[in-house]
Amino acid sequence: FRVGFDPRSNMKYSTIRIFSGTIKPDTNLLRNDEKKGVRPGHILKSQGGETEEIDSGLAGDMITLAKVEELKIGDLVHNGKVTGKFDIPPVPEPMFSLALEPAARGDEQKISSALDKLCEEDPCF
Repeated sequence: FRVGFDPRSNMKYSTIRIFSGTIKPDTNLLRNDEKKGVRPGHILKSQGGETEEIDSGLAGDMITLAKVEELKIGDLVHNGKVTGKFDIPPVPEPMFSLALEPAARGDEQKISSALDKLCEEDPCF
């Protein structure tokens, strides 16, 4: 559903919606058609600017998974028993282009890192 980064800790957070079943910290999650699973570790419930850790997420919940680097927007996360397919909306065509130039030669790495995070957070970027 959404990917974001904490500006203080630079930690990646992935917000997902549970369509069926439950997710616990020890649940083995598969992404799309991959065979190798990941464990969420920390399951968080976000309400406004507040975040609290919870024991599990149930069907219908929107939860946030911390430190799961593999997740991207549009991924189908499942337990391996899923049938069917969920289609994500197409990404709109770009409306305009823009070029960036670093002020100093050493700024190239900083700009590249920031652009990578923006691309991960917003597929339209």
